[in-house]
Amino acid sequence: DGFETTSAPSWQTLLALLNTADGPLADERVRDAVALAIDYEGIIAALEGAAEPLSGVVPPGLWGHTEGLQFQQDLEQARALLEEAGYGPNGDPLTLELTYLRGDADEELVATIMRSNLAELNVELQVRGMQWQAQWDKAKSGNESTRQDILVFYWWPDYPDPVSWFFSLFRTEEEPFFNLAYYSNRDLDSMIDEASVVSATDRDEAAQMYEQMQQIVVEDAPAIPLYTQTYQRAMLDEVEGFQDNAAYPNVVFAYELTPAA
Repeated sequence: DGFETTSAPSWQTLLALLNTADGPLADERVRDAVALAIDYEGIIAALEGAAEPLSGVVPPGLWGHTEGLQFQQDLEQARALLEEAGYGPNGDPLTLELTYLRGDADEELVATIMRSNLAELNVELQVRGMQWQAQWDKAKSGNESTRQDILVFYWWPDYPDPVSWFFSLFRTEEEPFFNLAYYSNRDLDSMIDEASVVSATDRDEAAQMYEQMQQIVVEDAPAIPLYTQTYQRAMLDEVEGFQDNAAYPNVVFAYELTPAA
């Protein structure tokens, strides 16, 4: 009593970045197999309204979003790819390390579901909850052998433009900062630089470029888009006028609030 709740789609996406530079996930077949093993529908159902499916990496509601790029679970295809790479139920056992933000119940739930999905394919997923600074330091380590295989974390645009995902997460970096998949595709680098310029004068052309860029990311699988977060709020019912603004997550514009009638 005395409270009301709101629910609104956001531009905050949960991604699983896959280590493309070292270890088993440097093999694209293994990355594809992991992406195909995940029960995306089960994750959405388990989060009970806190998440929506994500196609590509640019979320719905933001220009540049593209439908038709969502990963779907396919255990048979995942098994075939793993066996082709020498792993799977009839191959060598495979162990992968996943890190997530300790204390984030949603990330922990996702990691638990992923661990269960991969176990069916003779893949042991070792899940480690870490404080963000420790997780980030491990991911940026100069010693490649100490880095994680999978890093789960949120990304949202620092500016309402799809370039945020590409420039920060998928553009080649000499020293890792936020490209924690350690991914490098020089053709994609050029497209990222060009799209950020084209968007200033021709939004439609830029949107087509971002569609092509997302297709590249889905095909190369340096990251698995898991879902878009739904913002769920609770507030005193004495207040009216609050609306979520996807460009300003977790900001309350107080001047729009009024006492309830």
